Amino acid sequence: MKPYPESYLNALRETVREISLVAHPSEALKSDVAELSQNLEVLELYGIELQVEDHVGRAAHLFFQGHYAPAQQNLEKAISLAPAAPALWIHKGVLLIRLGRISEALLAAQKAVGLDPRSAAARTCQALALEAAQRFGEALAAVEAAIACDPDYAPGWALKSGIACRLGRYDEGLAAGRQALTLDANSPAAWYNLACILSLKGEVRPALSHLERAIAIDPACRLIARRDADLAILKQTPEFRRLTV
Repeated sequence: MKPYPESYLNALRETVREISLVAHPSEALKSDVAELSQNLEVLELYGIELQVEDHVGRAAHLFFQGHYAPAQQNLEKAISLAPAAPALWIHKGVLLIRLGRISEALLAAQKAVGLDPRSAAARTCQALALEAAQRFGEALAAVEAAIACDPDYAPGWALKSGIACRLGRYDEGLAAGRQALTLDANSPAAWYNLACILSLKGEVRPALSHLERAIAIDPACRLIARRDADLAILKQTPEFRRLTV
């Protein structure tokens, strides 16, 4: 097997430059990074040196499959080639959160913010790390800074809904989640966070409807829901059991 034409590889690399591990990936994006990752093995067999985007593409492919440790190893190769690229530090922060290495994730997010203070994605990554550290007040301030950088950044609004929920600020969380859906109707985080808030408010039917939509977009929400105490009232219903089997 020969490598794909350089023009085709470059098109895939352009796609990789648009990756944000903060946001839920489309199926088209998953397909592109899988195709790039598969071809990288051929490039290596031919002794062709990989580019930054190649390492990021492979890392993203592994990330989407849930293989976080090897994804992080590939991402480090990209960072060694482009240490001043804010997006790479954002990716690293998200990966470290998934690996449970929260203090390191905070440092990676701070690095991203330092490199690009006006990046909504960098500040959202910082908010994610602060939320993982259960520093919810600071996380809310960070995500509000992200939204100030880009009021149309749906992942920031979706995250704000979840953080507001943690702080018991349900009306604020509902407003943030609905704004996220206005900007991106396929945000599983927004649908899921709204389900949690509605559940905590005792609104069972709307909560189930929102949870069903979250699971339809991202089946990983099914396992999260089974373990989520915020959905306790829903777990008493046959609909919840149907959704989470």
